[in-house]
Amino acid sequence: CTAEHGTIAGPSSAEYMSEVTLQVIPDYGYHFVRWSDGNTGNPRTFIITEDVSFTAEFAVDRMGSCGDNNALTWMYDVTARSLTITGEGALNSHYTYGVEAPGHIEKLVIAEGITSIGAGAFKNEQNMVIMTLCSTLQSVGDSAFAGCKRLEEITLYAERVPDLSATGYAEVGNKQYIYLYVPEGRERAYQRDTYWGEFDIQVKGAETITEPIEDVTVEPTANTAEITWPAVADASTYSIEISKDGVVICKLTFNAMGQLTGIAFAANRTGAEYTQQEQVTGFRFTVTSLDSNTTYGYAVASKDASNTVVDTKTGTFTTEKNDVPTDMDEVSQEPRAKSQKLLRDGQLFILRGDKIYTATGQEVK
Repeated sequence: CTAEHGTIAGPSSAEYMSEVTLQVIPDYGYHFVRWSDGNTGNPRTFIITEDVSFTAEFAVDRMGSCGDNNALTWMYDVTARSLTITGEGALNSHYTYGVEAPGHIEKLVIAEGITSIGAGAFKNEQNMVIMTLCSTLQSVGDSAFAGCKRLEEITLYAERVPDLSATGYAEVGNKQYIYLYVPEGRERAYQRDTYWGEFDIQVKGAETITEPIEDVTVEPTANTAEITWPAVADASTYSIEISKDGVVICKLTFNAMGQLTGIAFAANRTGAEYTQQEQVTGFRFTVTSLDSNTTYGYAVASKDASNTVVDTKTGTFTTEKNDVPTDMDEVSQEPRAKSQKLLRDGQLFILRGDKIYTATGQEVK
């Protein structure tokens, strides 16, 4: 009997018609799948009636326990290179998430209920690009994300600014080139924070639509979905829920003017703000951080001033297969253009790269 990525407990040989019991003990980061004859028993007991040879087959773990007292669960999607931590409580320090995850994580999601991220928890995850941090997060420890040199976007749900260690995001490059998306109305609080304030803090709303629109449309790419929905008479708020396998993973709330009032994933950076001179017939918003080649459900609900639902539209969409090279070392990382403020004719403008935007985020042609 043989076992790669594990060991087999039991006799290596036995006499004819004797009873034998074999048990597989997987190495860390692997789990037993089946024997080479298709049997999935572990342990398995059989009678020797002929010469037999078995090989134990294993697979890499895709989930496991972590956090204080193993109260949290980690789940790693090897295709999307996405690590999701769920549960309630503190995420302990210096934890290894399976054998494939370290060094391969591109997207991190810290789900609702988690209160802290311990020291060095994701240190030197050099392929990490996007992270989403929950509203219950209270603190980020020393060097928790130090050395994540390819980090581009952080979406942080927390209304109360979490405590951030001075080394929490050490050696991640120029933080002015890293977008930090925060809840509307809380951007100044984050800007005033000594360490969070070093990032490019952003809050955006939906782009307004003035051409006729009557129904919801979704245009997905590999990792995003551009959702367009009609304006509804008497609607005071709009909400969009994105679900996966029946579980809501993202909820967005907008006011009657399409301004984001409930934070979720990274917002559309080219969105224009509503003005009284426009006849708005709909809105457009881009949800990012989605997994490629995955089916999602959506629900767009419109509510009046009494919070009564006046219109609901539901459906599904599937993101495209990601054909981008999966080895991050093969993908060039161009530096993000630095933002600069300009004052022209008494009006504030933002210069980013070769483009100019108004203070509300609308590009000036």
